[in-house]
Amino acid sequence: MKKVSVTVLTVLVVLIAASLAVPQVQAQEELKPMSFYLGGGVSIPTGDLGDGWKMGFHGLGRVGFNVAPKLDILAGLDYHTFSLDDLGVPGISGGGISTINLTGDLKVNLGAPAMSTNPFVLGGVGLAIASFSDLTTPLGTFSFDSESKMLIEVGGGVEFNKFFIEGRYVNIFTSGSS
Repeated sequence: MKKVSVTVLTVLVVLIAASLAVPQVQAQEELKPMSFYLGGGVSIPTGDLGDGWKMGFHGLGRVGFNVAPKLDILAGLDYHTFSLDDLGVPGISGGGISTINLTGDLKVNLGAPAMSTNPFVLGGVGLAIASFSDLTTPLGTFSFDSESKMLIEVGGGVEFNKFFIEGRYVNIFTSGSS
Protein backbone atom coordinates (compact mmCIF):
# COMPACT_ATOMS: atom_id res chain seq x y z
CA MET A 1 0.00 0.00 0.00
CA LYS A 2 2.89 2.36 0.78
CA LYS A 3 4.35 1.82 -2.72
CA VAL A 4 0.99 2.73 -4.29
CA SER A 5 0.70 5.85 -2.11
CA VAL A 6 4.24 6.98 -2.93
CA THR A 7 3.66 6.36 -6.65
CA VAL A 8 0.37 8.30 -6.65
CA LEU A 9 1.97 11.17 -4.71
CA THR A 10 4.95 11.27 -7.11
CA VAL A 11 2.68 11.36 -10.16
CA LEU A 12 0.60 14.17 -8.63
CA VAL A 13 3.70 16.23 -7.82
CA VAL A 14 5.06 15.81 -11.37
CA LEU A 15 1.71 16.75 -12.93
CA ILE A 16 1.33 19.78 -10.70
CA ALA A 17 4.88 20.98 -11.41
CA ALA A 18 4.44 20.49 -15.17
CA SER A 19 1.09 22.27 -15.11
CA LEU A 20 2.39 25.29 -13.21
CA ALA A 21 5.38 25.56 -15.57
CA VAL A 22 3.12 26.07 -18.64
CA PRO A 23 3.03 29.75 -19.69
CA GLN A 24 -0.14 31.56 -18.77
CA VAL A 25 -2.14 32.63 -21.83
CA GLN A 26 -5.14 34.19 -20.18
CA ALA A 27 -5.37 37.65 -18.65
CA GLN A 28 -6.09 37.82 -14.93
CA GLU A 29 -9.42 39.61 -15.44
CA GLU A 30 -10.78 36.65 -17.43
CA LEU A 31 -10.41 34.27 -14.48
CA LYS A 32 -13.55 33.40 -12.53
CA PRO A 33 -12.82 34.28 -8.90
CA MET A 34 -15.34 31.73 -7.59
CA SER A 35 -16.92 28.51 -8.88
CA PHE A 36 -19.75 26.32 -7.60
CA TYR A 37 -19.99 22.58 -8.08
CA LEU A 38 -22.88 20.14 -7.51
CA GLY A 39 -22.56 16.47 -8.25
CA GLY A 40 -23.47 12.94 -7.39
CA GLY A 41 -22.76 9.40 -8.36
CA VAL A 42 -21.73 5.95 -7.28
CA SER A 43 -19.63 5.25 -4.17
CA ILE A 44 -17.69 1.98 -4.21
CA PRO A 45 -16.68 0.67 -0.78
CA THR A 46 -13.07 -0.54 -0.46
CA GLY A 47 -10.96 -2.00 2.35
CA ASP A 48 -12.88 -3.17 5.41
CA LEU A 49 -15.98 -1.30 4.27
CA GLY A 50 -15.96 -3.28 1.02
CA ASP A 51 -16.11 -6.53 2.98
CA GLY A 52 -19.58 -5.95 4.38
CA TRP A 53 -21.39 -3.16 2.55
CA LYS A 54 -22.85 -2.75 -0.92
CA MET A 55 -22.07 -0.11 -3.49
CA GLY A 56 -23.71 3.16 -2.46
CA PHE A 57 -24.29 6.64 -3.76
CA HIS A 58 -23.17 10.15 -2.91
CA GLY A 59 -23.96 13.78 -3.47
CA LEU A 60 -21.55 16.68 -3.16
CA GLY A 61 -21.32 20.43 -3.19
CA ARG A 62 -18.17 22.51 -3.57
CA VAL A 63 -17.22 26.17 -3.60
CA GLY A 64 -13.98 26.91 -5.43
CA PHE A 65 -11.82 30.00 -5.02
CA ASN A 66 -9.38 30.74 -7.83
CA VAL A 67 -6.04 31.75 -6.29
CA ALA A 68 -3.87 31.46 -9.43
CA PRO A 69 -4.56 30.78 -13.11
CA LYS A 70 -4.17 27.03 -12.58
CA LEU A 71 -4.86 26.65 -8.86
CA ASP A 72 -8.16 26.57 -6.95
CA ILE A 73 -8.93 26.05 -3.28
CA LEU A 74 -12.13 24.05 -2.78
CA ALA A 75 -14.35 23.82 0.30
CA GLY A 76 -16.73 20.89 0.13
CA LEU A 77 -19.58 18.97 1.69
CA ASP A 78 -20.25 15.35 0.66
CA TYR A 79 -22.88 12.82 1.69
CA HIS A 80 -22.17 9.10 1.13
CA THR A 81 -24.43 6.17 2.02
CA PHE A 82 -23.92 2.39 1.93
CA SER A 83 -26.35 -0.42 2.80
CA LEU A 84 -25.30 -3.60 4.59
CA ASP A 85 -24.63 -6.62 2.39
CA ASP A 86 -26.70 -9.18 4.32
CA LEU A 87 -25.69 -12.01 1.92
CA GLY A 88 -29.29 -13.24 1.82
CA VAL A 89 -29.38 -14.20 5.50
CA PRO A 90 -33.04 -14.06 6.63
CA GLY A 91 -33.99 -11.77 9.51
CA ILE A 92 -31.23 -9.18 8.98
CA SER A 93 -32.13 -5.59 8.18
CA GLY A 94 -30.66 -2.13 8.62
CA GLY A 95 -26.98 -1.74 9.38
CA GLY A 96 -26.36 0.97 6.81
CA ILE A 97 -23.55 3.52 7.03
CA SER A 98 -23.70 7.15 5.96
CA THR A 99 -21.00 9.80 6.16
CA ILE A 100 -21.00 13.54 5.90
CA ASN A 101 -17.56 14.72 4.79
CA LEU A 102 -16.33 18.28 5.26
CA THR A 103 -13.31 18.77 3.00
CA GLY A 104 -10.70 21.25 1.90
CA ASP A 105 -8.88 20.53 -1.37
CA LEU A 106 -6.32 22.01 -3.71
CA LYS A 107 -7.29 21.62 -7.37
CA VAL A 108 -4.66 22.00 -10.08
CA ASN A 109 -6.00 22.69 -13.58
CA LEU A 110 -3.81 20.94 -16.13
CA GLY A 111 -5.25 22.42 -19.33
CA ALA A 112 -4.66 25.81 -20.90
CA PRO A 113 -6.98 28.42 -19.34
CA ALA A 114 -8.65 29.26 -22.66
CA MET A 115 -9.65 25.63 -23.35
CA SER A 116 -13.28 24.58 -22.97
CA THR A 117 -12.13 21.16 -21.71
CA ASN A 118 -9.96 21.27 -18.61
CA PRO A 119 -8.35 18.18 -17.03
CA PHE A 120 -7.51 18.55 -13.34
CA VAL A 121 -6.11 16.77 -10.30
CA LEU A 122 -7.06 17.44 -6.70
CA GLY A 123 -6.18 16.38 -3.21
CA GLY A 124 -7.11 17.37 0.28
CA VAL A 125 -8.03 16.60 3.84
CA GLY A 126 -11.20 16.73 5.86
CA LEU A 127 -13.44 15.38 8.56
CA ALA A 128 -15.85 12.46 8.09
CA ILE A 129 -18.85 12.18 10.39
CA ALA A 130 -20.10 8.59 10.15
CA SER A 131 -23.47 7.40 11.42
CA PHE A 132 -24.85 3.89 11.49
CA SER A 133 -28.46 2.75 11.23
CA ASP A 134 -29.73 0.17 13.73
CA LEU A 135 -28.95 -3.43 12.79
CA THR A 136 -31.78 -5.91 13.36
CA THR A 137 -30.91 -9.62 13.53
CA PRO A 138 -32.66 -12.71 14.90
CA LEU A 139 -30.62 -12.09 18.09
CA GLY A 140 -31.95 -8.56 18.59
CA THR A 141 -31.44 -4.97 17.52
CA PHE A 142 -28.04 -3.32 17.82
CA SER A 143 -27.33 0.42 17.86
CA PHE A 144 -24.01 2.14 17.17
CA ASP A 145 -22.68 5.58 18.06
CA SER A 146 -21.70 8.15 15.42
CA GLU A 147 -17.98 8.73 14.91
CA SER A 148 -15.89 11.61 13.56
CA LYS A 149 -12.62 10.72 11.82
CA MET A 150 -10.03 12.49 9.68
CA LEU A 151 -9.89 11.75 5.94
CA ILE A 152 -7.67 12.32 2.94
CA GLU A 153 -8.74 12.30 -0.69
CA VAL A 154 -7.06 12.38 -4.09
CA GLY A 155 -8.63 12.43 -7.50
CA GLY A 156 -8.88 13.91 -10.92
CA GLY A 157 -11.25 14.55 -13.73
CA VAL A 158 -12.22 16.75 -16.62
CA GLU A 159 -14.32 19.91 -16.59
CA PHE A 160 -16.42 20.76 -19.62
CA ASN A 161 -17.99 24.22 -19.87
CA LYS A 162 -20.89 23.63 -17.45
CA PHE A 163 -20.30 20.13 -16.03
CA PHE A 164 -17.52 17.85 -14.81
CA ILE A 165 -16.60 14.18 -14.54
CA GLU A 166 -14.50 13.26 -11.53
CA GLY A 167 -13.14 10.24 -9.73
CA ARG A 168 -11.87 10.41 -6.16
CA TYR A 169 -10.35 8.01 -3.67
CA VAL A 170 -11.35 8.87 -0.09
CA ASN A 171 -9.59 7.24 2.87
CA ILE A 172 -11.25 7.67 6.27
CA PHE A 173 -8.85 6.89 9.11
CA THR A 174 -10.43 4.45 11.53
CA SER A 175 -9.09 2.57 14.54
CA GLY A 176 -6.94 -0.34 13.40
CA SER A 177 -7.50 0.05 9.63
CA SER A 178 -8.95 2.38 7.04
